[in-house]
Amino acid sequence: MNRQGRITRILLTGAQGKMGQTVVQAAALDPEVKIVGLIDKEDRLEEAFKIAADCIIDFSVHHFSQELVEAALSHSLPLVIGTTGHTPEELERIKEASQKIPIVMSPNFSLGVNLLELMVHTATVVLGKSYDKAIIDIHHNTKLDAPSGTAKRLLEVLMAAEKIIEEASKDFSSQEKLPQVHSIRAGTVVGVHTVLYCGPGEVIELTHRAENRFPFAHGSLKAAKWIVGKPPAIYSMRDVLGLGQLL
Repeated sequence: MNRQGRITRILLTGAQGKMGQTVVQAAALDPEVKIVGLIDKEDRLEEAFKIAADCIIDFSVHHFSQELVEAALSHSLPLVIGTTGHTPEELERIKEASQKIPIVMSPNFSLGVNLLELMVHTATVVLGKSYDKAIIDIHHNTKLDAPSGTAKRLLEVLMAAEKIIEEASKDFSSQEKLPQVHSIRAGTVVGVHTVLYCGPGEVIELTHRAENRFPFAHGSLKAAKWIVGKPPAIYSMRDVLGLGQLL
């Protein structure tokens, strides 16, 4: 149920994609949500938005975001964005829209990946600059963006932790070795993200491996239920999970 104690009615964009189909399957198992409209690239948004809904979940393509954001604004509907690969201009428009409607935007909705972010932050602060760091993301060979949105987010977390190290040590010299990011696109891999810490005589690996897309789908539905009734702003999955103050 949403904050009003009602079933959350969802419009789903990107309904025919791999993630869209998984969200439909996950919603069928969740009595607190109902998919009331399925939208894909050949559909007319103005027709779809005639259906009464509480929230939009978007797993389409990044260049659809402008049209979708305008529709969400015109109907004052909260937006949950799982699409990645947005251009700077598209991200700026989403940011502007968040001044009028609440938006949850996350490159990865799984609980495991959001916990991985916390572990990466902690490991980076504890191990310090003496360890070389690298991020590896592996996905199926039809994934459009590389590095993945999750890999970019892990890099952001890692670099933010590096700044904490600098401030604590008062060492503001430029970092000699930036973390490496490697992307592999092969086969039908759903998603594997590994952060490597290579130090004197040891290697530490933090890995999240998605066996299917249901963790992402369940997370997006959780975000949809959570965001209804929230004030305008951009939120992350960490906010949805109550982890925002930990990172």
